[in-house]
Amino acid sequence: MITPDGTMSGPGMVTGTVEGPDVPSHLKPKLTGLCRDNPATPEGKYLVMRRDGTIPNWPHFVLAASDPHMPAALRAYADSIEQDPDCHPDLPKRIRQFADECEQWRKENRTGDPTRGLHRKDNPLVILLMQQGHSA
Repeated sequence: MITPDGTMSGPGMVTGTVEGPDVPSHLKPKLTGLCRDNPATPEGKYLVMRRDGTIPNWPHFVLAASDPHMPAALRAYADSIEQDPDCHPDLPKRIRQFADECEQWRKENRTGDPTRGLHRKDNPLVILLMQQGHSA
């Protein structure tokens, strides 16, 4: 069950977030592919859920502001969507602005390690949800 504060609870689970210790990047394994490519984690790394509680059934890719490559990916997306005749002209501009905001966030907070593997303890309820849908 997802509690009002966004944490998970259920039979046999400790209520709250499940996170391991802060592992230094150099101790995490280097990724050789996507998490979903690893037979031990075919569900992927992230659970993506819509506001109505449904999980999209199409493949998706999650980028975080802590990833130093994320702003470049968003800017490339803005360049591509700008060519779509159905796109409102304000959307690419807003996507580029969001890329700038994320870049600023990373400078003020922390840089992630997108080329390193998993290091947090899995939450069994989240894994169960991921197995029922297509996660990232």
